[in-house]
Amino acid sequence: MTTTSLALEFPAGSMLAVVRAPTYDPFGDGERVLDHEIGPCDIPYMASRPVRGAADSRAHAYVDIRAPATSDVLKSDWLQLPNGLWVKVTSIPNTPRNPFTGWSPFTHFQVERVS
Repeated sequence: MTTTSLALEFPAGSMLAVVRAPTYDPFGDGERVLDHEIGPCDIPYMASRPVRGAADSRAHAYVDIRAPATSDVLKSDWLQLPNGLWVKVTSIPNTPRNPFTGWSPFTHFQVERVS
């Protein structure tokens, strides 16, 4: 029996623009510029979970995203969703790996929007 090591593909997924955190000059200035794109990514329907903290008047919406296993994304990155909304990556990207075959189907991370 032959096992495949191909990553999962999301052909109807969305391409997400990645903005890497800037490098700051001695005066603390730095611009965020488009670094690269990742995808196609799976953004599950109803993945957004609004949460309101007791001491915070703003609602935080968290969205789970699954990207190809080889995606270059960091916790400090910002992403642009297909609707044009900018969100911040709030979790360390996790690429699950099968302990028996070594297969990594996708990279999972969470993003946050503050309203």
